[in-house]
Amino acid sequence: MFTLSIHQFEFTLPKYTKLYEIPALFEQFFAVPVPDPELMKQPRGRHSYPDLYILKSEHGAELIAAATRSRYSKPAWSDNTTNITVHGYTFEQNVIDMRGLAKKVLEANGWGTGIDLAFDDLNDELDWHTIKTAFGWSYDRKKACYVQNLDVFRDRTITKLCRPTKNKKTGKMDPGKPRLLSEEGETIELGSKKSDTNIIIYTRRGHIRVELQLRNRDQATDLITRLAAGEDISMRAAELLRAHLNFVEPGKKRKGGRADCQWWLDFLNNAAPADIWTKPRTNKSPWYAPVDEVKKTENALIVSGNVRMTHVGN
Repeated sequence: MFTLSIHQFEFTLPKYTKLYEIPALFEQFFAVPVPDPELMKQPRGRHSYPDLYILKSEHGAELIAAATRSRYSKPAWSDNTTNITVHGYTFEQNVIDMRGLAKKVLEANGWGTGIDLAFDDLNDELDWHTIKTAFGWSYDRKKACYVQNLDVFRDRTITKLCRPTKNKKTGKMDPGKPRLLSEEGETIELGSKKSDTNIIIYTRRGHIRVELQLRNRDQATDLITRLAAGEDISMRAAELLRAHLNFVEPGKKRKGGRADCQWWLDFLNNAAPADIWTKPRTNKSPWYAPVDEVKKTENALIVSGNVRMTHVGN
């Protein structure tokens, strides 16, 4: 059985936050006094946000970052929004009331944009060698390093996070595969940094931690809505993890017809995989407004430079 914690949380508010409003923003959501926001302002922005304010610890660790953008002459998806990231070190200090924060975000008409769910194996139920074997790694004594058999990985795991991708430099297809890193313990990474879902499994904390990183607005908002309502999201988190990663026993049958690994089921408390692949998107962006076909055609003509046509249709 795992122990769940939140390692990082991102949310967006539908408003531009000016410099003098930063102290009130941090006081409202985190009850943290900010005497001088000028000291927090960074010389460069982040992503598509030109204004960035960072609250740091006394050792320089990033605690909370607020990136904001007003409406510029060149429209962007982030116009008139403020994106706030609460980093893992902040959660480790046990100073964040996640339920209270979730309620404040929803009351401000905000939405979740990312959440990292950490599943800690504090009871040592998982075996690191067994996990690496399921991913196809084995130790080669001649090469004195671990080598991976992709056939074993594809046969023993069920995941959509490692798909073949086209290499832009060579034009060839690179096989989708997990990565094994050996810095401060060992780490297995699944998924691309550009994708909205990643899984990291590592040992650098002494015990094994499985981290599910979600950058999907629908799933992040669903989780904070459940938190705001007082729900324990442990089982929902386990359902999401199993939907993104599952291990099956070796055999000659197709892996969809083989038994799931019992050690993985025990760790996830027999959670069933969440139905996330076929579920239709139910909500649009907060700034979304339907555009009729005539308006779409007029917009296309304006973008292409052909503005002589003032009316489209019968």
